[in-house]
Amino acid sequence: MRKESVALFSVAFPLCDIITYKEETFVYIESISEDLIMKIKKKYIVLFALIISAIFSPLFASGQTEMKEENKSKETAAQYHKIDAQTAKEAFESQSDIIIIDVRTEAEYQTGHVVGAINIPLDVVGESVLAQFPNKEEKLYVYCRSGNRSAQAAKILVQEGYTNVYDFGGIMSWPYEIEK
Repeated sequence: MRKESVALFSVAFPLCDIITYKEETFVYIESISEDLIMKIKKKYIVLFALIISAIFSPLFASGQTEMKEENKSKETAAQYHKIDAQTAKEAFESQSDIIIIDVRTEAEYQTGHVVGAINIPLDVVGESVLAQFPNKEEKLYVYCRSGNRSAQAAKILVQEGYTNVYDFGGIMSWPYEIEK
């Protein structure tokens, strides 16, 4: 064995003695107890696990980051806007391209609705809006009686791909004119 090899061997295997006799090298291993063998095995297993985790953790981390960013962009893109009655009223007065959707039942709609609203009940909102308004850039303003169904409708419309969905709550909190 060369001197460099002997030095490296001595560091890696401290329980071994290297003996040179007549230019031949012998390795003498001291008697080792079972406990010591188990400790050595555990150290090498831990060392191996650390090496493997150091090699693969950047790969897993980058994949998780990409997945988080992808989910974040989907969440950001797929949201509706919750607004109050006053903001909705101001939008109705300043913009002519708004579609107002009442998601209550036909009977509820007949008792009174926001001026200019069309009735598309919650149970058919996804398919009916798609059929009537195929442009997913349309400005859709939804409301119901108290705000619960309008929130559900807004989520459905966003899932269908509409990008300008506004929920202005319920007619109970609408202080402006209604028509019958």
